Amino acid sequence: MTALTEGILIAVQVDYRGSSVEKFFLSGRVPHAILFCGENGVKNRALADFSAKAWLCGFVPCERCDVCYKANKKQHPDIVYVKDTFENGQYKIEGLRNEIRKGALFPNEGKYRVYVFEDVDTMSEICQNAMLKFIEEPADFNRFIFTAVSDRNILPTICSRVTSVAVSGEGDNLDDEAFELAKRAATALRQKDEYAFAAALSGAKTRDTMLSTLKALHKLLRDIVFSHETKEIIKFVQITEKLEEFMTLQKFNPNLNLAAAAYTAEIFDIL
Repeated sequence: MTALTEGILIAVQVDYRGSSVEKFFLSGRVPHAILFCGENGVKNRALADFSAKAWLCGFVPCERCDVCYKANKKQHPDIVYVKDTFENGQYKIEGLRNEIRKGALFPNEGKYRVYVFEDVDTMSEICQNAMLKFIEEPADFNRFIFTAVSDRNILPTICSRVTSVAVSGEGDNLDDEAFELAKRAATALRQKDEYAFAAALSGAKTRDTMLSTLKALHKLLRDIVFSHETKEIIKFVQITEKLEEFMTLQKFNPNLNLAAAAYTAEIFDIL
């Protein structure tokens, strides 16, 4: 894997490089339950997604294997997004107990089954107590990831059984749609897929979303520049400069799609 490829891979995953999460996986001593706690819900979810892949693929997911493909599509049978199984995303005790019963079954494809409980601080006390029994004596193949804005509304008995990771609030103004489009665009750059890159940018239907997407992508690429010393980074310096030019013109350009197409061609000429 080139530094250029690795750089995009790491940057897309937000705050992974150098974090305590990376150290867990590098050391091989990964806690069976991790709580990502911070006000930035986008970052919480991104770290949860990445950690789930890290358990099943490797501490730096390759983004090329079947595991990564299914995980990115939210279709891997051994990564269970529990909140998504409930209507309107509201945890209910009966549904939670049903998911817990399924936890006795062996994983379908991987070594582990990873349960992702998002916004666990919104759970009722009865739901938290049911979940506590699930994580107290887990099957050897079950792993747990939790996200929360704060641990203030989480039972102390749960907090004592998880390893908490504080998530910085930087970039709280980044909306979910812009973040997802920026990830798609960065992945397309990694794969040198001009069509996918253009499709990601064209997903921004408003000027504000386009600018937010470009800002997010710009930050991801700047992270690469500052974290790698390689001649390949020259390309990314040039791309970030091109994005800065694009962002400036976007404030005045009346045609989003034409501008995006033109800059897509110029960016891929650099690659």
